[in-house]
Amino acid sequence: MNRSLILHPFFLASFASLSLVSNNLTEIGGEWGRAVLLSLSFSAIVFGAFWLLTRDGLKAGLSASGVIVLFFSYGHVANLVETWSTARSLSGLLLIVWAGLFATWLYWVLRRAKTLLPLSNALNLIAIALNVLPVYTILTYSNRPESIPDIAADYSQRFEIASDFSPAERSPDIYYIVLDAYARGDILQELYDYDNSEFLAALEARGFYVDDKANANYTYSAISMASSLNMSHLTDLPEYLRARGSGASEEDIIRISGELIKNSTLRRVLEKLGYAIVALDSGYEPTQISDADRYMSSQQIDDAGLWQIGIEFMLLDTTLGRELFGLLGEESSPHNKLFAAHRERVLFSLDELPQLPGDGPQFVFAHIISPHVPFVFGREGEEINGIDPYTLLDMQGGNDSNVELYGNQLHYLNSLILEAIDDILAAYDEPPIIVLQADHGSKVYSAGEYSESIKMDLQVPIFSARLVPGASKQDNYPGMTPVNTFRQILNLYFDTDLALEPDTSYIVQNEGNQTNFVEACVVYSLCDAP
Repeated sequence: MNRSLILHPFFLASFASLSLVSNNLTEIGGEWGRAVLLSLSFSAIVFGAFWLLTRDGLKAGLSASGVIVLFFSYGHVANLVETWSTARSLSGLLLIVWAGLFATWLYWVLRRAKTLLPLSNALNLIAIALNVLPVYTILTYSNRPESIPDIAADYSQRFEIASDFSPAERSPDIYYIVLDAYARGDILQELYDYDNSEFLAALEARGFYVDDKANANYTYSAISMASSLNMSHLTDLPEYLRARGSGASEEDIIRISGELIKNSTLRRVLEKLGYAIVALDSGYEPTQISDADRYMSSQQIDDAGLWQIGIEFMLLDTTLGRELFGLLGEESSPHNKLFAAHRERVLFSLDELPQLPGDGPQFVFAHIISPHVPFVFGREGEEINGIDPYTLLDMQGGNDSNVELYGNQLHYLNSLILEAIDDILAAYDEPPIIVLQADHGSKVYSAGEYSESIKMDLQVPIFSARLVPGASKQDNYPGMTPVNTFRQILNLYFDTDLALEPDTSYIVQNEGNQTNFVEACVVYSLCDAP
């Protein structure tokens, strides 16, 4: 009797979307249900079509599963092929190969196979098993033993500093402008063949100290900014989370870091000193300080459903549906809404910064996700849409063209930054404190394998420039990492005596079943390198 539950087409389709969701939970939060529903709807349509064709559940199910596997694996294989070559002919060849595999599978299932029941049952078990890990990840992500804000509040108590500081004669406005994934000048020259000396010299001419030895403390945006705004290292956070009953995964650490950004030690200190907190919309949840005294966001951005659309397009890009991007055309693709919103956030932040000076001291926080992907600006500011699927995730490797795209976006960003700096300085009789700083390195690089030294250079060295009126050369020592930036500023302006933290860089590493911070030079076996 050839009767069996036909589950595998649906579980294979759900795995395709759930695995993507489980790997991007920090970015997308709960806006993923429609992507899973679309995957299941697709599998139902395919299964229904084959059932109408064959009137045989086993044949319809196995035929549908073959289509689903080929459909949902196409984008992954195409991305792998693109790391070898950008030739369009290879994309065409892959389509031919996929068509051949599809025809072969259908011919075997419909014409040649003698018995299908054991294979169908085995596929049921395999497909169900594939879903276990992503479902577990999603369920445990939203079902923590304690609330993330409570854990973050308890953990942050170790950062408290003595309150025996006193206001300065002048409490200057402080601008903290984080330029995401902005590489250090020597790395730009060496790896990207991009000469940034003109921009750096322009900053120096405006009174900035440009640190040509600067490194990041951490290589994730949220962790890096949590460390700099709390003026402390977070290396004991994984162990602290494990002691509280959490698995201390990367997602846990990033979520805690987001809370530490929103309610940072620096914020509490400056509020006691009478500062107002001003924050601009970054588009990245961990760095959205929406409860600031002033929270600035563009009225031209309609956020409704953006991440919902984003995860759906990320899913589509892993499938045969990625070929639809080119067919839709740039102007007609709804994908462009995501790129337009991101472009508007960058422009809005840099346009708005010079408009902020007002009565009383203020601390301005702007996390600008550029020159980090997505690529939305050309070299002279021309709009770019859809070169890659929309994502705020780091791209390590990729097409050779990414190097040029990164350099072009950085070039235009430089012009926007200088214009904003000039307008800010023009609004003050005496210059404010301005910290221009990357959170981590560029990470975008060409395809292929490269040395451990290059891997480290892509993550750790960062752009850093500081305008701190009254600072001496000793105050602006080379190689200062972000963890010490505001310790030094508080010492200089508010009569504190905060000891500096070690200027050490760390990488998040999964060791066995545990996540920990490991010194970057240890990870890449470069500690003894000159």
